[in-house]
Amino acid sequence: MHDGDEYKAASAAHEQDETKLTDLRANSGSADAISELAMDAMTQASTMTKLESYGLEADPEVAAAKGKMLQAGAKIAKLQAAFNASLTQNAEWASAKKALDDARQNLETASAALRDANNKQAAAQAAHNAALAQQQKLNQEHPATPPANQNNQNAANNN
Repeated sequence: MHDGDEYKAASAAHEQDETKLTDLRANSGSADAISELAMDAMTQASTMTKLESYGLEADPEVAAAKGKMLQAGAKIAKLQAAFNASLTQNAEWASAKKALDDARQNLETASAALRDANNKQAAAQAAHNAALAQQQKLNQEHPATPPANQNNQNAANNN
């Protein structure tokens, strides 16, 4: 497939486009010119890929390998299904699966309880902060004055 004229032409055009793109990018070429060359390079690469694909599809060795791969895939699927079916009959596996399922359920329950507790704590903290702010506001609006007899007691204690 690489020896065909169409593939060689696409490959040569792709290489030329890539060389020109490198030069344009290095020399700050116009965005339109870069875009146009990039599109052409992509078209040439697509043509090369299609030709390679057509060539592979026509190759009898590739077709035989593809058939063997499909057969192997089918065997793997059957073996996997048989293995999965045998697991349900294995008491040790069934016990381990139940323990895992129970643990997952316990984790889910504990996670929900933790989320609830965190939400309650956040709500309580918000209420506390609001009450503290309200108390500070009241203290600013109405500063506390110590009773007269308390000032006398403080003076007596200082002597």
